[in-house]
Amino acid sequence: MTLKISPCLVLVLLIFTSAATSNSQVSPPVKPEAAQAEKTQSASDAEKQLDALNAEVFKYFNEGQYPRAMPLAERALDLGERTFGASDSRLVTPLVNLAELKLTVAKFREGDDAKMLLREAEALYRRAVTITEATVGKKDAQNSQIWLSLAQIYRLQKQERKVEEAFSRAIQVNESAFGTESLEVANAAYMLAEFHHSNKEPKKANPLYLRAIAIYDARLPEGDRTGEKAVERYECFLLESRGHDAIDEFRKKRPLNNSVSNEGIINGKAIHLPTPYYTQALRSQGLSGPIAVRVTISETGQVLSARAVCGNFDLIKLIKSAVFRARFTPTLKDGRPIKVTGIIIYNFEK
Repeated sequence: MTLKISPCLVLVLLIFTSAATSNSQVSPPVKPEAAQAEKTQSASDAEKQLDALNAEVFKYFNEGQYPRAMPLAERALDLGERTFGASDSRLVTPLVNLAELKLTVAKFREGDDAKMLLREAEALYRRAVTITEATVGKKDAQNSQIWLSLAQIYRLQKQERKVEEAFSRAIQVNESAFGTESLEVANAAYMLAEFHHSNKEPKKANPLYLRAIAIYDARLPEGDRTGEKAVERYECFLLESRGHDAIDEFRKKRPLNNSVSNEGIINGKAIHLPTPYYTQALRSQGLSGPIAVRVTISETGQVLSARAVCGNFDLIKLIKSAVFRARFTPTLKDGRPIKVTGIIIYNFEK
């Protein structure tokens, strides 16, 4: 017996089957509010993950575990780019972290490997600066540290003009962010002065040293090592560029330390000033020049402490025993002997 199906029934069955299939595959529409909430939650989770990765990178970097920190820094940057885009301010930290790692590792490498790492670090720092300037502004303090790091890179690459530019940008950022008389400005000015000093550019170095020292004198407590080091380096600069008379001239113009009198060059006040033994080996190497030693003299004229502040390192080693055997005429104030500081100059001639 043959079963006959009405055409109308076939049509109804087809419609019903089609509708059932369609209903089983299509989800109900998602409300825009729900979709936005899901997206926000996803971004929030990614940001927490990014913070955790950045913290791990920081930890391993401080421990000197650079091989462990490097892939984590790369992963953090990749996560930030995929989640927030290529220009989001949240990328600055992973960019700087990865750049710092590459710069640090480059210092232990040589040849093409070191050059490649420096180029990669520069690109990362430059990108971080661009993002910060676009999102926060050129006055953001973080940019100062980035410019100082770029100065390191350019110095390693021997790009002298770019070194000066990077230090100058750091000074400008610090002036805007912290004020023209801030310690941050003094630190950047001092570093640029040291750069010009090493390049034998006294006209550029001198005003920068003086600016840094003036700020340190005004802002740092008496005896702070940062300020003392800047003064010592400036005295070294004066000794090399103008001679020891320039040190005395500087000391006369600069306010004296209140607790310990600073006497400048004190060679002439010595009762006994032993001459360091100039070995034939060093003489044959052609090592020569002045050595400046900062000393503290007791009320009885004995050397209490000594610190070389200028000169060739190999020559400095020769003066250690000689300087503590020196004796000086006690300095009197209101008829009573006082403790003083000063500089002994040793000249090593070929």
